[in-house]
Amino acid sequence: MKYYQILIIIQLVITFGCSNLNKSENEKIVDEWIGKEIILPKLKYNDIIKENQSGLKIVSRINGNCYSCISQLTEWKEFMNSFFQNEKFPFYFYLVIADSSVYIKINKEKIHFDYPVIFDTNDDFRKKNKLSHNNIFHSMLINSDNKVILIGNPISNVRMQDLYKKVIDNYYEKN
Repeated sequence: MKYYQILIIIQLVITFGCSNLNKSENEKIVDEWIGKEIILPKLKYNDIIKENQSGLKIVSRINGNCYSCISQLTEWKEFMNSFFQNEKFPFYFYLVIADSSVYIKINKEKIHFDYPVIFDTNDDFRKKNKLSHNNIFHSMLINSDNKVILIGNPISNVRMQDLYKKVIDNYYEKN
């Protein structure tokens, strides 16, 4: 059994434990996304995002029109700081928000998220990639060809965090 097949099985087990969807629906979603190429729309950045053509990236769509969703960026910050201190690859946060000044104000006053986000006022990331409406499938680990290796939110599930870390560690040990 190949390494990525084992990871897909692990991911299915993790995803089933975190979702109200039935197993066959989860399996279908995961099967559909693993290996699928993701389109990363070029949109207005609040900072310069470094391109990394030779490695992995984490991409996440965040609803910027609700405060609790924006507040999850503090959890992302903790996750990133605890593991990704070497900055080997970028994070792409597509923040769906009608008015970027709202995020800028909340960030400055409350959450202090010092990583770049991409303002996605028209929800282009979701539309171009035909994302599920289920938020647990709005975060993914992708390779240098923008193909999905893992799908699922590592912030909402410790086992998913561990899976992301294992896959990333394994990737960089081999490369």
